[in-house]
Amino acid sequence: MLSGTRASIAIKLFGNDLNEMYMTGQKIKAAISGIEGCVDVNVDQQVETPQLQLRPNRTAMARYGITMEDFNRLVVMGYSGEKIGDIYEGQRSFDLVMRLAPQYTGSIEGVRSALIDTGDGKKVPLEEVCDIVSTSGPNSISRENVQRKLVIAANVSGRDVGSVVNEIQKTVNEQIVLPEGYHLEYGGQFESARSATRTLVAATLRGIQEFRPLGHRHARTSACPYRWRYRHCIVLLGDEHPEHHRLYHAFRHRYA
Repeated sequence: MLSGTRASIAIKLFGNDLNEMYMTGQKIKAAISGIEGCVDVNVDQQVETPQLQLRPNRTAMARYGITMEDFNRLVVMGYSGEKIGDIYEGQRSFDLVMRLAPQYTGSIEGVRSALIDTGDGKKVPLEEVCDIVSTSGPNSISRENVQRKLVIAANVSGRDVGSVVNEIQKTVNEQIVLPEGYHLEYGGQFESARSATRTLVAATLRGIQEFRPLGHRHARTSACPYRWRYRHCIVLLGDEHPEHHRLYHAFRHRYA
């Protein structure tokens, strides 16, 4: 799975805004669903989950002498936990993790009342130095090469994959306008087939070049086995395969 999906075709959409990516993905799905042979078209589902966001108020933090490093450390330690040692029990060992007490993590009111140290050694509630907002967001974000990614997947039935991919690319180019900074890449199981085809063609051409006529006098008559191998390759590749024309011209140039 070169593209990370089991589908025959994977259209990978890269961008920044998840909502914009999802809407664009739905437009691509609608555009390609009517293509002959293109079946099981679907877009990665974005499941919304409840979230609690802590948005620091830099002005208030400066007033209390609290740095962003202090704020981040409290949030990470208090709610994710921070390992501070090990506990050994016989042959087994356990992490000793420090985090805030449950009364400060179990509800939004508890989070608001959690205390953070100020620059002069005093303590103030978190709600004094940050906005605490109850919201929702995606349960996961897919990335590739550090970019956010959304996959529109499809399978192929009753038609060769290559021609379907070509028609999908043509349809998307004609009907879909991507937001600025967004781009598409095409992948899926057809990548493996295309890679295998390139290897087959390269190996065939290499073998033919090594099997040269022994003399100029026999060049014309010895072209027959080459033509037979050319036809054999076309049977394997198919007349509509993109490598067909390149292979044809290579044979014609050398052995016509």
